[in-house]
Amino acid sequence: MDIPIVLLPREGQSVELERCRAAGCDSVILNPINRHHLIETATTILKIKIRAVPRIKTRLQIHFGPGEKDMLREFTFNLSTGGVFIETKEIHPKDTPLVVVFELPELKDGVSCKARVAWINPPGEIVNPLLPPGMGIEFLDLSLMDLEAIFALVKKEFFSPSW
Repeated sequence: MDIPIVLLPREGQSVELERCRAAGCDSVILNPINRHHLIETATTILKIKIRAVPRIKTRLQIHFGPGEKDMLREFTFNLSTGGVFIETKEIHPKDTPLVVVFELPELKDGVSCKARVAWINPPGEIVNPLLPPGMGIEFLDLSLMDLEAIFALVKKEFFSPSW
């Protein structure tokens, strides 16, 4: 049985920090404890995935590409205020910068923003079998108006009764 070891040396104590690292522990969290670092360490060690914002299943036409001239057209699989999953066989490598453009019923001008490929689910090497081949896209510079429109849609769909 593996028991993860996390040591908590005091911040600014470089000798303690080096001893912790030399001991071969799984992680080091500096004291005083940073809440975000603690949660990140715990979720990594326990292999827990925590979604910061709700995600809804929705099929919207989306255009994406490295620039506005080289855009491909596909469909979304799901959407949140943090990003979108695009169902596609045209996979870009992780961290590829993209431009994404899609329509929302609440916005007459649609959503257009810079984004990046956060993760991939390539055909033939599926990482998440609950999703089709495609890419998880993280929004990088959503306008406040676009963010609010996406949030309103997600909130409406997420909290609506299913009966």
